[in-house]
Amino acid sequence: MGIHIVLTADRAGVIPTAFTANIGTRIVLRLAGESEYAAAGVDADILDHSAGGRAVVNGYELQVAVPGGVADLSAQSTRIEALAVRLREAGLPDAEPVERLAGFIPSSDLPATVAGRPGFGVDDETLGPVGIPLDGLFVVTGPFGSGRSTAMTTAIRAFRVAHPEFAAYLLVARKSALAGATAWTEASTDADDAEALASRLATLLEQSSAMPLDPLIIVIENIGDFEGLSAESQVARLLKAARRAGVPVLAEADTVTAPAAWQVYSELKTARAGIVLQPEESDGLGLFRVPFPRVTRTDFPVGRGILVDSGKLARVQVAWSGPIAIDR
Repeated sequence: MGIHIVLTADRAGVIPTAFTANIGTRIVLRLAGESEYAAAGVDADILDHSAGGRAVVNGYELQVAVPGGVADLSAQSTRIEALAVRLREAGLPDAEPVERLAGFIPSSDLPATVAGRPGFGVDDETLGPVGIPLDGLFVVTGPFGSGRSTAMTTAIRAFRVAHPEFAAYLLVARKSALAGATAWTEASTDADDAEALASRLATLLEQSSAMPLDPLIIVIENIGDFEGLSAESQVARLLKAARRAGVPVLAEADTVTAPAAWQVYSELKTARAGIVLQPEESDGLGLFRVPFPRVTRTDFPVGRGILVDSGKLARVQVAWSGPIAIDR
């Protein structure tokens, strides 16, 4: 296909075994010791007392050329820039840059919808926009400081833009970071309010087969806050009723504290879609029953995670839709 890949390494041992079999040509420059030469398949004394830039390629010695034939880096840079000018004048196009997933993406850069779904973030593989699957239960989870509140705010605002006709209800047991995310149809302010609102909505949804419902979305903030409260059973009841009625639910859960609210957490495990921010390898099976690839939390900046959609996985950077009161 005309694609060439060049890898560099300061010693042979750092090249992953999976790559080694696919390397067609090696340019071996002077190394630190005999064991390094042995690992590279080169005689240990072949480059002793050699000048800089001397290498071994396919068993032959090679002196690497430098632009202008001088060792001064500024002079080499000048020669390379002059060469670039001549190549452009000859009609050669500039090489396309290799782009990478940005760590900050304003939601204004995304379309309102992606394949009919509210715009939510950018895919690491395609660098294209990703929509949030909110046709059922969607769970946003991750450790403290991973950007859960930002992701929830982005999801809420994107959904309201795509579906302004939906009524929106917020259930929260303690101080809310999402109170200003949108104009709520109704929002609880404490655990007692949440219990009453969850009970009322659950009853409404349980009766939906006999009485048509106006479209609505339910948002549940920080599931772990309901641990041990009387509201927990009503929130679990609401989740079950919403699942049976096909009502979209957006739920936030801390990977550490959420399992303690077991009544609600057991309902979260029915989710077919969600995002785990700054994940660990074990997080996929714990909630979505989908194995994650080998990952470490340090590979994911704030707001980046693994999006799960009916068993399919994608690494996604969530868009930023504006400041929020409290970020988790």
